[in-house]
Amino acid sequence: MFAEADIWSPKILLQNNFNQYSDSMVRDSAYSAGSIFSFDKLDRTHFSVGYQYTTVKALNANPDDLDSIKEHRFYLSGSHKLFFDTLPGVTTIRLDGYSAQSKHSVFVAGTPGIRRPITTLTDQLLVINPIISFRNFSKTRFYELGYALSSYEYPDRALADSKVHQLSPAFGFALGQQSDWIQLRAYFIELDNNTVTTGLQDSKALELKWTHWLQPDSLLGLNNIGFQVISGERLFAVDPDAAEVYSLANIQTQMAAVFGQWQIGDQTQILAHFSWQEFKNPTLDNRYNSSSFYINFSHQW
Repeated sequence: MFAEADIWSPKILLQNNFNQYSDSMVRDSAYSAGSIFSFDKLDRTHFSVGYQYTTVKALNANPDDLDSIKEHRFYLSGSHKLFFDTLPGVTTIRLDGYSAQSKHSVFVAGTPGIRRPITTLTDQLLVINPIISFRNFSKTRFYELGYALSSYEYPDRALADSKVHQLSPAFGFALGQQSDWIQLRAYFIELDNNTVTTGLQDSKALELKWTHWLQPDSLLGLNNIGFQVISGERLFAVDPDAAEVYSLANIQTQMAAVFGQWQIGDQTQILAHFSWQEFKNPTLDNRYNSSSFYINFSHQW
């Protein structure tokens, strides 16, 4: 009995994201790859550790003199489920942390017509993201409140360090015979000292996500499908659902996505996610968009 109680269930997730920009004055494409290792104990205690590498390729000639951006990011998360006699559901406390280092390779002044030398500017990022949530026992209602504190440091650039405060409440509910799930998440983001993006000290956005579970003999063998839309403005957002920090993006103004997931046996899943996003760079008065394809593979033992 005691040996059974000590069993931890490991899980691995491998992910890739391919991004192509259009109408940007600076950026050409981006690519990221990463993995997350998770451990669950009796579906009550959860730990995750992850790493992600991202590279952004710039256009050959751009007003920022940017050559590329490379970011190494580490992720650590822990959560625990609590049961109270006075509440008809499960309360989960969770703490996420992110640490990242990004290197911006930029061209320095040189002779026209001759390839100029490149210097590297390093930025540091640290994020602490506590979250509390509640789900009723019938799994038809979900409430969540998260707060993220992001600290950006620019030791190699003539920029003041800045802190970003984010509140991200969420509400989800089931429809029909629980074959559909709707989730709403709001982002309220405030910057203490914004020296990176001109004219924006706070941003607000609303996200809507719908997931529909299919029958076992569905078309293409899909287990579930859905769509996701974001309206408003987000800058330096922290997404707790995707375990993602948008530390390298400009101001996001819109997003629309569709996704599908395959269930292979009882322990393996594959998720494909296609999205279109719109951004603005107020410093250059440049509005542009991106198309991206994200895929992940997960397996639990």
